[in-house]
Amino acid sequence: MKGLTDTREACQALLGRYGIAEAGADGKRRTWCDLDPGDRAVIADELLSNAAPGDRPAIIGEVYGIERYRLHSGLHDAKEFATLLNSCGRYDDCRTGDRLCKGDLSAMADAERNRADHRKNIAAALDLVKANHLIRRRRYLQWFDAGQEIRDTVVGIVAGMLLGSEGTDPGLPIVAFAASDDGIKVSARAPRELVSEGLDLALVMKDAAAKVGGLGGGHSVAAGATIPEGSEEAFLDAAEAEIEAQTERAGDAGRD
Repeated sequence: MKGLTDTREACQALLGRYGIAEAGADGKRRTWCDLDPGDRAVIADELLSNAAPGDRPAIIGEVYGIERYRLHSGLHDAKEFATLLNSCGRYDDCRTGDRLCKGDLSAMADAERNRADHRKNIAAALDLVKANHLIRRRRYLQWFDAGQEIRDTVVGIVAGMLLGSEGTDPGLPIVAFAASDDGIKVSARAPRELVSEGLDLALVMKDAAAKVGGLGGGHSVAAGATIPEGSEEAFLDAAEAEIEAQTERAGDAGRD
């Protein structure tokens, strides 16, 4: 959110403006669930008033708690639990994830290290793409090639976080390449507006990958592929052709 995201001072100023303490009586920083309903409502109203109209539905959502774990254990919030497991899997530490799923809380320290590394790597990857102006545009898509600089297990997350950010076109799907042991890993993300208009990235990835001797698939809004090294340009040509075809079919359907 402009003016608040990644700006600690602005967030602290927002809390101070309404007399909301950042830390509790014990000196520890408070989280959202530590605030009373009135303070939550004040902050929610402030965020909604500063958000772009299209971003407002994403600000407030459902939170699922796992009651067997205490509130600040890192496992009570189902989304945080999933993030921990995700970071374990992406950094080849399945053993720690398995221990967590079995209720072994002694695995938390290892899981937290994985999550911290995950966040650092994502932040570094975003900086890499932005600082080196790696985003390239075509008529129907935008793309970047991370080479070996971004792990193939996280390049899709990076692509998703870049989509719609400064320096990218919010109206185009984004395609990312990264080197992997099996060839070139391709990850693609699309604006939900395009998906609602008929774009299906799974078909784009499947069709384009097949044309260069690779395999692809996924979901309409997020998909991927693995293709032979050196076939990136041909893959982009094929992906654009499929996106153009889908766009024209959607347009024809809208005129019927």
